[in-house]
This record gives sequence, structure tokens and C-alpha cells, in this order.
Amino acid sequence: MLLIDRHYSKKEHLVFPLMEKHGITAPPKVMWAVDDEIRGKVKALKCLLADSRPDPAAIKETHAAVTAQVKDMIFKEEEIMLPMVSDKFSLDEWQAIEAGSHEIGFPFFPEGVGRWQPSGLKLAGAATDSVDSTMSITSEIAFDAGTLSAEEANSIFNVLPLDMTFVDADDRVKYFTQGKERIFDRPKTILGREVRRCHPPRQCTHSRDDYREFPERRKRPRSLLDSLRR
Repeated sequence: MLLIDRHYSKKEHLVFPLMEKHGITAPPKVMWAVDDEIRGKVKALKCLLADSRPDPAAIKETHAAVTAQVKDMIFKEEEIMLPMVSDKFSLDEWQAIEAGSHEIGFPFFPEGVGRWQPSGLKLAGAATDSVDSTMSITSEIAFDAGTLSAEEANSIFNVLPLDMTFVDADDRVKYFTQGKERIFDRPKTILGREVRRCHPPRQCTHSRDDYREFPERRKRPRSLLDSLRR
């Protein structure tokens, strides 16, 4: 049960962005809120089990509550979400989900799983590919002091000891670094996604206010980590 978070992360960062692109926006928001409720209950159960004087009644009650909610979410995923997207997602979109899944991992298959390659399609590269296939590696990008090829610039950004995301004027994710040590799961499926939808519903208000205030310079920008601590 402690591994359920990774499963929900895959759904939230791989499936939800594509649902939103197809105009399905309400179900992801509702499901993400419930996912966070389950995460909270799992965390509470973990604390109860780690207590030096565990309360068997409290453990049993919390375990029953979180188990029931997890089973209910499985039903919603299989009977509502998957049928909803089965006739909307293209084969390329399913392949993007598969490729991103290998980055986030398969929590219930510790030994890993093989790659899925539909007939007639080239296997999608992992999210750690050095340069996106749409980018010319031979073109030179002019900076204030010199030029770099796209491949060189990409390599420099990816060795910076931080996570960096660029959000355009329309509040959509346009770029993010892909260093080895990441704070958040950021598969390529979030590219083009409204940045406010990249966060759990409970954080959307703070994130939306922060991003609106950045260009207006009303206050010192607050990092996403500050929002997560709330």
C-alpha cells in the first residue's frame, strides 16, 4: 500500500495531461483530490504502525478506511477513466504514456517490465533522451556571449544542480530540465499543459496566485517548495 503513491503519480502526470488536451478536465481534478486523500490516510497509517505504543483499534480502523478508498479508486480508474479515454487517446499518446511510465517506475513490478512496441511504430525514446527529435542538433543558438548548439545547451541545462521549468506567457509548461536528481516527476506528457494543472487541486490557488504575481513583481517569488510545505 505504501507504493500506491507511484501509481497515482503516473496517472496524474501521464494520463491526466492527455485527458485535459482532449477537453476532459473535471475528472482529473476530482480524482487527484481523492488520490491526495488516500496518500494522507496511508501516511497516517504508517505513523500509527511506527508508534512506540501502537493502538490496534486505530490501526484497524484506518487500514479499513484507506483500503476501501483504494478499492473505490481502482473501480473508478477501470470502469470510468479508462473507458472515457479508450476511444480518444491516439496510439502515439498511449506510447507516450508507456515511455513516461519507465521513468516514473512500476511500483508493483520491482523487477521491471519490458517495453511495449505497437506494430508499425518506432519505439518511443526514454524521457532522458539528450535532445528531442524535433530539435535540430546542428543549429546554433546565439546568446549574449557566444553560441551553442541545441545539443550543447541541452547538456548544460541538464547538469545544473537544480530542477528548472520554463512556463510561457500563456501559463503553459514549455520546457524543463532533465537532470539525474529530480525533485518532482516531470515526464514529457506535461509539455503544453497549463502549469496550474501540474499541481494537486489543493495547491492550485497558491500556485495560480504566485504565477500571476511573478511578472507584476508584487512580492518576492515564492518557490513551489514553499507551497508544498503548506
